[in-house]
Amino acid sequence: MNQPSTSTRPLNLRPALRVGLIGGSVLGLATFAQQAATSAEMQLLGLVIMALGPSVVGYYATRQSAVRQRNAALSAGGLGGLVAGLFMALAFIAAAIMLALDPAEQQALVELAQQQLSELQRAQLQAAGVDMRALVQLSLGLTIACCGVGLPLLGLLTGAIGGLIALPANQKAPLRKR
Repeated sequence: MNQPSTSTRPLNLRPALRVGLIGGSVLGLATFAQQAATSAEMQLLGLVIMALGPSVVGYYATRQSAVRQRNAALSAGGLGGLVAGLFMALAFIAAAIMLALDPAEQQALVELAQQQLSELQRAQLQAAGVDMRALVQLSLGLTIACCGVGLPLLGLLTGAIGGLIALPANQKAPLRKR
């Protein structure tokens, strides 16, 4: 009955959760600001922050959890990234709903959609009886649905990658008492 000894201490994910909550609130604000930005440069900066932010949260979640095994690092980083992704999704959904409810923004989106369509496409939509306002609302609804699912998944994956990046630093660090 000799079984190989594994870590006898249970995995403590409380520090990863705490880092995820703090990092998620910061990334949620960045996501909301990215949606409200009017210049293309600020929107691009917000997109970069949204893409790389969960991996940074996953890195710090793993560092704070002080785990030394790969699976534990994946769990801690993934949890931190998932929580951050949930906050980002909530902020994105709130910004999109605010955008959808503002009549001036709706009209601006309709005009933008019409500018992006060719004459042939506009004629086809008109012949099919498609209202541009309804098409814009459908587009916003699909965006909300996709980002509501996609941002937490992005957070989970990139947070786990951040956790793996933090693993060598945790393995070199002296053991901490919990």
